[in-house]
Amino acid sequence: MEERPAGLGAVSEVAWYRADPSALDRAVQDALIVQPGMRLGDEGDRLFLRGRFEIRDRGELVEAFALEVELAPDSPCGFPTVWEVGGRIPRVDSHHVNAADGSLCVVLPEAFWYKYPEGLPLVEYMDGPLRSHLSGQAMVLRGEQWPAGEWGHGFLGTLQFYQGTLWSARRRAASGLPCSGE
Repeated sequence: MEERPAGLGAVSEVAWYRADPSALDRAVQDALIVQPGMRLGDEGDRLFLRGRFEIRDRGELVEAFALEVELAPDSPCGFPTVWEVGGRIPRVDSHHVNAADGSLCVVLPEAFWYKYPEGLPLVEYMDGPLRSHLSGQAMVLRGEQWPAGEWGHGFLGTLQFYQGTLWSARRRAASGLPCSGE
């Protein structure tokens, strides 16, 4: 079997957090600074942060969810799997919950890897895509619309992402603007 570079979908016998406990300690400490209500859990074959995830605006608590955030085993910048474990988010497509395992569809994987080709450290994922997703969930729970729109699920979402991405690139090229947006 061909070996792939670590952190980019590599298959390894040992998860990064088992191979490098000091990197795990740093990642968890950084995450707990941002989300002090979370605690590290270890079930042998997987590690996760579980607890109260708070959304704050200028220091004021706006919303909180009970979460479990499973660390990606392939890289400290890998794609975590997240479950809302407090029962607040309905387990339906319109709330972006995966039917197969009940995990949250925080971000379309293709969009994540397109925007962050090297991935994100856990703390940046929690304070970026996860925080944004949960803010949207809070709005939808109050009867509002998803704040940044939404893509479909599965292949439809992937197709919508690439159509939008390619359409934007085509419009930039037609306008004579550089691709970097400079």
